[in-house]
Amino acid sequence: MLIGTSQIPQALAKKYLAMDANAKQNVGTAVGFIKETKESLHSLMKSTLPKTSTSTVASRAAQEEAIVNEMFTTYNKVNDTVTFQAVPTKADLQTMIPGGRPLLNVKKYSLPLQAFGPVTEKPETARYALAGGYF
Repeated sequence: MLIGTSQIPQALAKKYLAMDANAKQNVGTAVGFIKETKESLHSLMKSTLPKTSTSTVASRAAQEEAIVNEMFTTYNKVNDTVTFQAVPTKADLQTMIPGGRPLLNVKKYSLPLQAFGPVTEKPETARYALAGGYF
């Protein structure tokens, strides 16, 4: 069973949203996103970490949590001492997450022209620049 396979990418997406918000001088939003990331990674570590051995998901979450804790400390310190921006609630942060877009657009399939056998449709004439405009 693949536990946490979708939770790590979601946490990483929130981490990158926090980095983006920080780069745009929205430190309060960055603190909110990094706090969400920290909570989700912590819950992921607790839910997937067996008592006897460590799983790969939990070890990856532990690595990311160390990075996120450092970012949280930095962003929180900057917000508390310099910018004094309000930290959005979880509901407000959810509305800021983009919906995404499809990776590939669906193309309409059209049948190829017949190469042999009885022709059911007349093939189109060639269309090119100056068609029929001969000297």
